[in-house]
Amino acid sequence: MNKRNTFWAVMLLLSVCFTFSCNKEASEPAVTIAAPLVDDQFSNGQVITIKGEASDDENLHSLSIKITDDKTGAVLFSETPSVHDLKTYTFNTSWTSKVNDWTDATVTVTAVNHDDLTTIKTVKIKIWL
Repeated sequence: MNKRNTFWAVMLLLSVCFTFSCNKEASEPAVTIAAPLVDDQFSNGQVITIKGEASDDENLHSLSIKITDDKTGAVLFSETPSVHDLKTYTFNTSWTSKVNDWTDATVTVTAVNHDDLTTIKTVKIKIWL
């Protein structure tokens, strides 16, 4: 095969590879929060269990789980489990609530994949004295 034919054969191969790899559309990770449920109420000192699942067609890059005080924005609980290169991660973590006043709070689970696509799911809860 001469140089010209080799060049065109390589170009054809590259264009086919590029076409098939680029036609794949990236999608955001999926996140479900099974617990707590929206508007669940907890007493101060009670264990709040956060359960759910994060998944991605390719692989997850990172995951964060937080509980924040809606009034002050203070982070009451934070966890970043190791999920790098996993397709699915089932989380089951807990925090013993400790607040000084009736608190409206938000549970936030954020998943990021290797395409930097992000999914954020939230659940509003209440913690009372």
